[in-house]
Amino acid sequence: MKKYVAIRAKYYKKAAGKKVIAHALRKGAHANNQNVTKPENQNQNIYSFDDKKFNEIEKKHKEAIGKNPQKNRNAIFETVIIFSEENFSKVGAKNHEEYLEKYMENIKEEYGFEPLGFALHLDEGGENVNTHAHAYFYNFDFKKKKAPLRDLMKKGNDANGQVNKLNPQFVKMQDVATSTFEPIGYIRGESKDVTSAEHKSKEKFVKDKLAQVKNSINDSKIILGEQMGERLKNENEILKQVSENHELKKENKKLKTLNEVLKEQVQKWVKSGLNYIKKSLKVGKATEEAEETIEEEPNIHKDIKKVFYENNFVELLLTTFYFTFFGTVGAIIFGILAAQLVNQNIQGRTYMRDILLFPYVGPVVALAYTWTLLLDPNSGTLNALLVNFNIIEQPINLLGQKYITMSILGFEFKLRLALTTVIFFEIWRYFPLAFLFILARLQAIPQSLYEAAEVDGASPIQKFIHITLPQITAIISILFMIRFIWNFNKFEDIFLLTGGASGTRTLPINVYQQGFAVSDIGMGSAVSIVIVMLLLSFMVIYFRLIGKRANEV
Repeated sequence: MKKYVAIRAKYYKKAAGKKVIAHALRKGAHANNQNVTKPENQNQNIYSFDDKKFNEIEKKHKEAIGKNPQKNRNAIFETVIIFSEENFSKVGAKNHEEYLEKYMENIKEEYGFEPLGFALHLDEGGENVNTHAHAYFYNFDFKKKKAPLRDLMKKGNDANGQVNKLNPQFVKMQDVATSTFEPIGYIRGESKDVTSAEHKSKEKFVKDKLAQVKNSINDSKIILGEQMGERLKNENEILKQVSENHELKKENKKLKTLNEVLKEQVQKWVKSGLNYIKKSLKVGKATEEAEETIEEEPNIHKDIKKVFYENNFVELLLTTFYFTFFGTVGAIIFGILAAQLVNQNIQGRTYMRDILLFPYVGPVVALAYTWTLLLDPNSGTLNALLVNFNIIEQPINLLGQKYITMSILGFEFKLRLALTTVIFFEIWRYFPLAFLFILARLQAIPQSLYEAAEVDGASPIQKFIHITLPQITAIISILFMIRFIWNFNKFEDIFLLTGGASGTRTLPINVYQQGFAVSDIGMGSAVSIVIVMLLLSFMVIYFRLIGKRANEV
């Protein structure tokens, strides 16, 4: 049918429902959802509510019943309204808003669900555009003061006293959609349940399937003879594959053994870290109340272990260290170069110093938003320049693409594109701090050292290696420690640029997502403790290896 409208219905617990709503509204980590195949249409999506609406109605629910609603209840009811593309394009997206509102009111009147709002999506689907709307309802009837879903799920009995195979309420819900959208040219569609239960003759269905099987058998006899010859030719290759699989199984056993050893080591490390924290508390570094809280908390050990056993923990840890190390080293290197430049006796260095400080003193929200606009693949200035100068063939989504394949001297490798872009932002934003520290140290170096080196015929590079670098090593050590800790805990820069998507999810981003997006406070706290332990380990190593040199400053 070219003008159909059809629905399907689902219901969710509170936590799962909030995730579904976040997907529908393209919020936070769901902004770049894998279902979004037409991001250019995302700005054309229409939303009639925001994610705060649920909390407002839940508060009203609490007031209505005089107590907190059950946590494990079915809180959200969803219907997905699917529109035929032909009629939808003819009527237009804006003209559907009024009828979507009417549909939600009709559902409320018929069943008692409290409307939350709808999300009309135009950014999903393949060649045949998947035009649909999500209509969300709060599962509570404020008039009858009960959950409508309980009555909705009762199938009832047919004329013979047998339980209905198809819930008549859902068939009726399809009728509500049909009558609502009929004024703008839609006719009844056939939902999956209705199609299988009412619109197909079982007898005809079985006969058709039987005919298909007979045809398949005849075709298979012809194909079988051809395949036998192919199988004989491929026999040697199969034997080789079996041998390779046998070797892979051996390697897999070795990896499993190594994994068990790693788990035991992690458990020992977690226990020793917790014991260290408890000993620190007993010395008097925290209140007795805090100590008792840690002792009595039954799940903190389990949560910390769960952090290490998560499938993506190693990837999160490597991503965090990759971001931290290269962001720190890059900022210091650019700080040295800028300090060397400004330390020269050139005109305008005062203005140059002021300009170089701008990234550090500018508001991070404004700077991140500016970078987002500049790097936008559709309207960004950078992509437009690169395409115009034939450096790239088509725009690149620098903040939304996880990997890009590059070739240098005939060697191909994958570069983590989005993460590298965020690191460049981090270097640009924080190199002025290193620049200030190093410039102050350069200006304190006696000029007589450079004059003596010049008399001895030293080149500029030799002066830098033998005079400048030893003088600024201590300050570089301190800067590395400070920037490493700050970058390891960095949250706002990554969150503003990518939201943690496209391979930029670090441990601090994971803390936010576990504690607030998923509402798992225990896991969020456990990840925070792991971060503290990692930084404590770094500090111990730093002070043992480099601390003595830093104390000379």
